[in-house]
Amino acid sequence: MRATPLRIPVLGTAACALATIGLLAASCGSPAKNGKASGLTGALHAAPIASAPSGFFPGFQSQVYSNQRNWLCLPGESATRNACDIDLSYTSVAPDGSKVVTHAAPTFGAKFDCFYVYPTVDTTNSANAPLSGSHASEVQVVRTQVASLGSQCNLYAPLYRQVTVFGLADTAPDAANRFQIAYSDVLDSFKYYLAHFNGGRPFVLIGHSQGSGLLVQLAQQLIDGDPALRARMISMIVPGATINVPIGALVGDTFKNIPGCSTGAEIGCVIGYSTFKASDPPPPDAIFGKGTDPGTQDLCVNPAALADQGESLDSEFYLGRTPGASAIFSQSGLSPTSGRKTTASIKTKFVRFPDYVDAKCTYDGRFSYLSVSMAHPTGLRTTVLPSSLPPSWGLHVLDLNLSEGTLDHVVGQEAAAWLADNHG
Repeated sequence: MRATPLRIPVLGTAACALATIGLLAASCGSPAKNGKASGLTGALHAAPIASAPSGFFPGFQSQVYSNQRNWLCLPGESATRNACDIDLSYTSVAPDGSKVVTHAAPTFGAKFDCFYVYPTVDTTNSANAPLSGSHASEVQVVRTQVASLGSQCNLYAPLYRQVTVFGLADTAPDAANRFQIAYSDVLDSFKYYLAHFNGGRPFVLIGHSQGSGLLVQLAQQLIDGDPALRARMISMIVPGATINVPIGALVGDTFKNIPGCSTGAEIGCVIGYSTFKASDPPPPDAIFGKGTDPGTQDLCVNPAALADQGESLDSEFYLGRTPGASAIFSQSGLSPTSGRKTTASIKTKFVRFPDYVDAKCTYDGRFSYLSVSMAHPTGLRTTVLPSSLPPSWGLHVLDLNLSEGTLDHVVGQEAAAWLADNHG
């Protein structure tokens, strides 16, 4: 099987340019200060976690992931630190401005798991992020991107030695080794999760950007060629990474046995896409959305189609702010009070905009991408999609947020299908 290269952009001087627009606020100059950050602090030297084996990798041990300090999110009462253990209530804002509050909380003891690998968030001056520290930026991004899924699945998220913004910008000869370091952590944590935490439950893999690329590599190595492990996987959600498929096909090249999802009830499949504004399609130098092998295109699966929502996506944003976090994913660059219109008086930390953008997968002969436009440009809620990144990035930082409400629904559908098929 041919491995798809892990395509994370090497930024070079662009990293400092991005800092000037506020997206990578601490990426140039001195390291970020962690002394007063209120991320994951406290019990950094917890005892090893109790085991619940799954049947995969029996006896596998990890000096790193047997300790709670190296998990960002870890369900269960035994966890003394869990960034996902927060109030998940959200305010839905309709196009006419009317609001409905839905109360939600993390679940413990769900029938399926979610395993999440976060994107590039570390802005310190090192090639790979250390496992020590407050991890304020990691706390911010897990809440921004996936915490709401914790209301229906047991949400696991390992810390890992991600390639930092500085590491992406540096073109030193050993750059490839930096991704191997990050991947070795993700592989180690996933094996430990299966051996000790999973307990035989089905799982969803979720990532974004660097995290998505690492999960694609993991699935190539461990899951695609293993029928038993593949049968345990409900789906993969990995926007912002390259998944090569033959032009017009849903499977082949990157994966031989894991197709792009075609219905909301399909299981063992992958959801991948890269988001661009319909009014600003990928330019010739676009970083995302391009197949990397001859005769291939990048996979694009529209979450709206899986949810039987036509072309309409429900979007969700986290309005909280973790002190000490970098600005990369803080509020995803979108506030419910931005733009000409206002949706003020929101008291919940999460806001959901049903039918917020229209989306469709588009292939222009070179780039395959999720093309989005405002569904209600005259509605009484924010009507501006931010575009603070260079055009070559598209709406990369919003890949998950613009689809989050819809993906919540799709994950529930897929899990129900898996459980029905397996008498769960």
